[in-house]
Amino acid sequence: TIAPEEAGLLAYARGILHWNRNQRFCGACGGPARSCNGGHLRTCQNCGKLLFPRIEPAVFVLVELPGTPRRCLLGRHAASGPNRFSTLAGFVEIGESFEDTVRREVREEAGVTVGAVTYQGSQGWPFPAGVMIGFRAEAVSDAIDVDNVEVVEARWFTAAELRARLADATLGGPYRVDSIGK
Repeated sequence: TIAPEEAGLLAYARGILHWNRNQRFCGACGGPARSCNGGHLRTCQNCGKLLFPRIEPAVFVLVELPGTPRRCLLGRHAASGPNRFSTLAGFVEIGESFEDTVRREVREEAGVTVGAVTYQGSQGWPFPAGVMIGFRAEAVSDAIDVDNVEVVEARWFTAAELRARLADATLGGPYRVDSIGK
């Protein structure tokens, strides 16, 4: 119900507030850190180290299976209720490219190997300090082997099946298709 510009400003403010509340001490020496530059920087009062807000990048991916009919892979997260499916997602690890994260997460969670990975776009997600980077990936085969830890079920869906699920959800039915991550 608010303008995108206002939503962005509020999200940014929330992220900066969260960072300032949780970065009260220096990670190098443990000394107290003082807020500077209107809360956009903290300085250690002991060793002088400059502390900047950190971002936690995460990927989300629409995995597609080549051929006809076109199908996409959606998974059901362990914390989700029955019939709630979403794209797969995960956090980027240190030293890992975004594309490698896509391949690792899809393989770990659904047991699916992907080939080509294509960047689609990104969105700030300051809850508390993330950025979501969206991709499309092409599956090498239709074999699925979920990890039963993060993802308890994964299936291939056609566009017609997804449209039917969305229509059912709109009417209050049991099916849900979300875009949730971890």
